[in-house]
Amino acid sequence: MFMVFKKKQMIMTALVLMLGIAGYLNYRYDVPEASESTVVQNTELSEPGVGETVMVSAEPKKEKEDDFMVIKRVERDTARAEMCEELQKALESDGISQQMRDETEAKLSAILDFQEKEATAQNLLSAKGFEETLVYITNEGVTVNIRQNGLSRSDTAKIVDIIYELTQNNNIKIVEVQ
Repeated sequence: MFMVFKKKQMIMTALVLMLGIAGYLNYRYDVPEASESTVVQNTELSEPGVGETVMVSAEPKKEKEDDFMVIKRVERDTARAEMCEELQKALESDGISQQMRDETEAKLSAILDFQEKEATAQNLLSAKGFEETLVYITNEGVTVNIRQNGLSRSDTAKIVDIIYELTQNNNIKIVEVQ
């Protein structure tokens, strides 16, 4: 009974995580953008009237830059989902020994733990002012992709502290994405 509950709990955690990622991607791509005619009309106004709404920033969205983090996040999540699916199939097969079952469950548990820690790290980094981050955790180390122009020593120290606190891993690689 306990093994069944543990499997169900891991599967539910993975599904909730994937649902959260799907929701984030839906939100990310569903943001309405101002049309050029709105920008032109609003920039021609010298002063807004009472109750009128005026766009403050009319900079075009940089699709290529935003896409890098989204693409890498989707690639990471897809690869993890495929690994979880393969491990789940292996667990469901009849001819698996108890030792292989234990190893497979440990691998699946580690993947789910990595996903949870990655999400937590990204949220903590966002709370510290690093808006666009992508954290990738493996057994070998942690890679943090961050969109920031010139990280200071204090920024780097903040990032390392957050990641080390979560993972207890000293092998932290920080990559600035331009």
